[in-house]
Amino acid sequence: AWRQAARQGQEVIGALLLVVGGSAGAGWALRAATGRRRPLDLAGALLAPVFVGAAVVGGIMLFVPHFLR
Repeated sequence: AWRQAARQGQEVIGALLLVVGGSAGAGWALRAATGRRRPLDLAGALLAPVFVGAAVVGGIMLFVPHFLR
């Protein structure tokens, strides 16, 4: 029983990391895409959907148990 509780706690921590990391990455990508010079603005524009997707998957993992299993 304690292993299942520990695994569930790890899933919540992973989901929170995805939400926080995805949100921070999306913020960086937005700033890079709109305010930087050529190579970094392209990188920000290409990475923004990846970061938003990570934040969305983390949010779903918080509310839907065993989402990625």
